[in-house]
Amino acid sequence: MKNGKEVCNLEIQCSRTYLDKDGKKIYDYISCRCFIPGLIKYISNYITKGTQVIVGGRFQTDLYVDRNGKNSKASYLLLEHLESVKIAQTTTPYPPKAEQKDPLDDVDW
Repeated sequence: MKNGKEVCNLEIQCSRTYLDKDGKKIYDYISCRCFIPGLIKYISNYITKGTQVIVGGRFQTDLYVDRNGKNSKASYLLLEHLESVKIAQTTTPYPPKAEQKDPLDDVDW
């Protein structure tokens, strides 16, 4: 930035919980910005394209005048927290359905 402070700009991809009419996933892209020095260092050292993350912060909209003199706005998620997560490629319910038994089977009628 002009004042010498670091800023980190990134975009995260979020999938929606439903599919489009062709059965394909739908994604939204959220612009993010961070001003916290320690978090910027963490992002630059450990977060790469495709890393799954959990983020926290607040949405912010900045109003400004662009190069052509028009009033403009930019909305983004102002990051206050970010952590990478590892999600298992395959998951099985616990206990596996094949091993589930009816709790009433043990009742003497």
